[in-house]
Order: sequence, then structure tokens, then C-alpha cells
Amino acid sequence: MRAAVFAVLILGVVTPSAYGDDVVSTVAGQLSVYPPGEVPADEATLEGIALLGRVGGPEELPLLRELVRVEGALVRERASLAIRAIRHRRAATSRASFLTDLPTEEYLVQPTKIWRRRGLDPAQARCAAYADAILGAQPKERTPRVISDVELERAAALLEQRGEIGLAIRLHAERAAMGHEPAFTTLEGFGVDPERLLLGLIATRRAPELETLAVLARRGERLTVEVLAERILRGEVSDQINAADALGRMLLVRHRLRPLSTDEVLAARKVLLQAATGSPSHVQPIARQALAHAEP
Repeated sequence: MRAAVFAVLILGVVTPSAYGDDVVSTVAGQLSVYPPGEVPADEATLEGIALLGRVGGPEELPLLRELVRVEGALVRERASLAIRAIRHRRAATSRASFLTDLPTEEYLVQPTKIWRRRGLDPAQARCAAYADAILGAQPKERTPRVISDVELERAAALLEQRGEIGLAIRLHAERAAMGHEPAFTTLEGFGVDPERLLLGLIATRRAPELETLAVLARRGERLTVEVLAERILRGEVSDQINAADALGRMLLVRHRLRPLSTDEVLAARKVLLQAATGSPSHVQPIARQALAHAEP
């Protein structure tokens, strides 16, 4: 029976799209019959393992991991490839599902109103509502810091393979807040606006402010200018100082990933000029210095 099942697979009597749960279960069951360490590395058996990778699901992972742990080199290699195929397929499915459920502007209207009632200014309220919609409403405590960006990336990839997209995006957002450029590309691949997300995390005190502002000063655009303007003109003392400094750095062309547009430069200068003349004394010198050092 075992040889017959595997022979059918090799000869292509059924196509991959025709494989059903019964065939996958039968192949997995036949592989489980062998004593540990005695799974043969013949063509039929190896094709059976490959089948599990092509059309199997998470239910087959324990068996495949056991093959990797105790079997010979050829079987281990084929089982490892099957595990990767299942994880990749599951991650792709999870990502596709997430992309179909991204928040619309219409959906964000009510959450934005809630944040406005809590005291946030309009641009910050929109960003806070967006961050909540992407990550879920979270407490102020940040995700525990993993030792390195590499470990964060690996942890995020594992979460994605498990279908836990929200948690994976939270780790990618933390990487972005730390200034790791590949994280921005990853977030964009999920359909997420990294700038808007990071601004929402700052507005809700869920990201390290100075570190994240430094990143946004380098790559933020019009929305960052709007949020910084709100924080300069109506924020708490520390918010005002940090925002004025960040907005000044946005005007330094050599500091930027991409130069601001003319309209963005004019908007930033207008806010700093207003802060230099009409803001509290602790903000005025920072705004004046930013204007004095701004590059044309």
C-alpha cells in the first residue's frame, strides 16, 4: 500500500491541484509507520515528503520536524524544504487576508473622533486611529525590545508564518522606529503606511519619541510636518521642544532621505516662524535656530 501511494504521486496520476485531504493524510500516515530513523530515501518516499510541502498544512509540521530531527540526510533535506514551503504558503495566505482588511478612510472617521475627544489634535488623532486599526488598541507599554534588529526580523517572520500578522507588523513597526530601512519596505508590502503608523505610535505614547522623531525627521513628509506643527503649537513642553528640533532637521537637505517638496518646506518654515515669535520661551530659541540653519 505504501509503495502504491507514493508511486501514484511520482507518476503524476493526479495533479497537485487534485490532491485532497485524504491523499495528504494517507501520505503522512504512511510516513509515520516507519520506525524513527528508518524512513527510506527512495524516490517515492522523497516525493511523498515533497507532496506534504506542496499541499500540506500546519498539521503536517510536527511530522516533518520529526523527520528533520531523526532521519538521514536526504530525508532531512526534503523535510526541511517541505516545512519552508508550508510556512511560506501560510504567510502568503495570511498577508493576502490582511491586505483585504485594511482600514478605509470611512472606517477611521469614528475612531478619529474618539481620539479627538481624548485631547489629540486632528492630524495626530487621525494617525492614532490608523495605528489602532492596524495594530489593535494597545496599552502604552511597548513591545519588549529584542536584542537586535536581526532577531526582531526573525521573530516577525515566524509570527507571520503562524498567521499572527498584527504581532508581526508590530515588530516591523518597532524596527522602523529604530531606523531600519528594510522595515519600511516590509510594512509597505503589507499595505501599511509606515509614516502614518509611526506618527500614530508617537501620538499614543507607544514608541520611543526621540528615536522615532529622528527617523521621521529623515524620511517623513507632509503628514509629519502637520503632526509636528500640532505638537509645537499645542503640545506639552517636552513635545514642543522635541517637535521643533525634529522639524528643524527636516529642513536640512543633507539630513534627509529625500528633500521635502516646496509646499512642505513652506509649511515647515511657517510653523517655525510662528513658534519663533509667538510660542513659549522654551520653544522660541529652538525654532529660531532651526530657521537660521535651514538650507535653501
